[in-house]
Parts: sequence; structure tokens; C-alpha cells
Amino acid sequence: MVSKRFRSQRLVWVGIVVLLLAMVLSACDLGPAPTPTPTVPPPSPTVPPPATATTAPTPTNTPKPQPTPTATATPVPTATPTQPPAPTATQVVFKYEAPELKEPKNGGGYAGQLLWEPLDLADDEYYHIFVYSIHNKAPWDKGYDTKLGEKEGKYLLPRDEFGDKDNDWKTFSDSGEFTWEIQVMRKLASGESVPLSPRSETWTFTWIRSSD
Repeated sequence: MVSKRFRSQRLVWVGIVVLLLAMVLSACDLGPAPTPTPTVPPPSPTVPPPATATTAPTPTNTPKPQPTPTATATPVPTATPTQPPAPTATQVVFKYEAPELKEPKNGGGYAGQLLWEPLDLADDEYYHIFVYSIHNKAPWDKGYDTKLGEKEGKYLLPRDEFGDKDNDWKTFSDSGEFTWEIQVMRKLASGESVPLSPRSETWTFTWIRSSD
């Protein structure tokens, strides 16, 4: 009975010794126990702030710089001698001056010939007489030519056209008044005529009965 107890105690002591040895060996071989590292939680994802709406800047019209005008000297015109105008193609140079009227006097009565100051005409030149009036309340006119190369300045109007006893002294004028003027002309080989002078002054006369 004693031996069994003794064995049991011895086994307990042996176990204690073995346990202590084991603890001593483990303390010598493993060194200091590692310090537990605190676990750092992973960083939370960063959420970007919501984008704010931005208003685009309104463009402004910046005036362009204007060039500064520079003062320029105005040329002063120099006086030039006045020259007479050169004759143009439309100016007509006549051979003769305007004929001078003589009879009947301007505004006088007529009972004979028309008279003017004669010119020394060439053989192909003549006078043309223009006569105007108002007949039957309308303008009336007629022309008369002298002979070619006529040396005298006169012309007798036809009495049968201007009034005589055969037509009861009726004329081609409602009032009996006529106007007249003359011009020097040249007869061309073609039969046409060209003026060689300006027209004369325009005179008036009143047709009257002649003595016969």
C-alpha cells in the first residue's frame, strides 16, 4: 500500500520536474516573446468632392487700339497763269460774221424789199432768208434763197404769198407781223448746204399795202 503511494508521489514529482525542465528549456531557446503588433485598419477610400458647376467667363470686346492720325502738311496750290480755253471740236469757225440788217427797220412797216449790208460772196455762196409768223393760231415759217454769188444785199418777198390785191391783202400772219433773219450759206457739190456765218439779228416788220 505504501509502495503504491510512494510510486504515485514519485511520479508526480517526476512530472513536476519534467514540466519545470521543459519550461526552462523553452525559456532558453525561444527568447523573449514577440510583442503583438496592433493591426492598423486599411485606410478608407477617399471620396472626391462633387464637382461644382463653373460658369464660363463671358468674353469682352476689347477695342483695338486705333492708330493716332499724324498731321500731314496740305500742299498750297500755286497760282498758274490763266490760259484761254482751247477750241473744242464742237466750236464752229465761220467764214463770215453775222450779216447786218438794214430795211425795213425793226418794228417798222414793209412795202418793198428786205435789205442788209452785202458781203463779197463766192460763186457757190448765197444768202438764206428765214421768215416766221403766227398763222391760223399756229407757228408758220418759210425760207428763201438768193442767187449763187449774189453781190447785192436785198430780196423781194413774193407778194402773192404775203398779201396783195389778188388775195384781198391776206397774209400768212394773223396780226400782219413777221420776223426775219438771214445767214450766209454754201452750196456743196452734193446739193447740201452748210452755214458760213452765224444768223443775223431777228427783226420784225408789219406787212402793209404797197402804193400799187
